[in-house]
Amino acid sequence: DPTFQLKETIEARYRNECKAFQAEYDIAEERLHIAEGPADVLIPQVAHQLNAAVTVIGTVARTGLSGALIGNTAEVILDALDCDVLVLKPDDIIAHLEELVAQH
Repeated sequence: DPTFQLKETIEARYRNECKAFQAEYDIAEERLHIAEGPADVLIPQVAHQLNAAVTVIGTVARTGLSGALIGNTAEVILDALDCDVLVLKPDDIIAHLEELVAQH
């Protein structure tokens, strides 16, 4: 219910969800960046603030051929980033793309 979803509550939930990942990979709290807003704006903004050498983005490739190849958000932010970009896709998306290539 959006009425009860305060920004602080949502942020706390995401921080809590990241705890296991942080513990497994020994990621310090100051290395975790959680913000609310559109990914195509926030990702370049945070990458610039951190002076990032590489930005890693996960994608599920929901729509369109370009979305399937790189990811819709990744495609939008490529020009906004001043660093290298690594786009990670789930295995099932890769398998689907390989099937499409094999058909042509």
